Amino acid sequence: MPGRTLPTFPQADVAAHRTAKSCFVTIGTKVYDVTEFLEDHPGGADLILQYAGKDVKEAMEDPISHAHSEAAWEMLDDYLVGFMATEKVMQAVKESDDPFAVLPMEPGKKGMAELEKTDHDAAED
Repeated sequence: MPGRTLPTFPQADVAAHRTAKSCFVTIGTKVYDVTEFLEDHPGGADLILQYAGKDVKEAMEDPISHAHSEAAWEMLDDYLVGFMATEKVMQAVKESDDPFAVLPMEPGKKGMAELEKTDHDAAED
């Protein structure tokens, strides 16, 4: 994936992609567009659609209900389309003097410093 900058999506935008025509899932802040994979999923499209717009980490790690191989985890990289900004991050962007230090996610040290600064400023208000 080197050489491309991925977009950052607000949490609400990710949650809106929950249909067979546009299906996003997340793991942490990583956003995956799995629309093209729905019909190929061994457990069926409906299983993925139950988690559409949501974090799938627990489901993928659950050995009883739906265990996944290392290959399944690696396959996700092909569907990575961006990162999700939580409401906290979006608020920090609005309040920051340097919003590009916060976005795109995942923020580096400078971005984390901006988040902490925004948290600190909010606590003083």
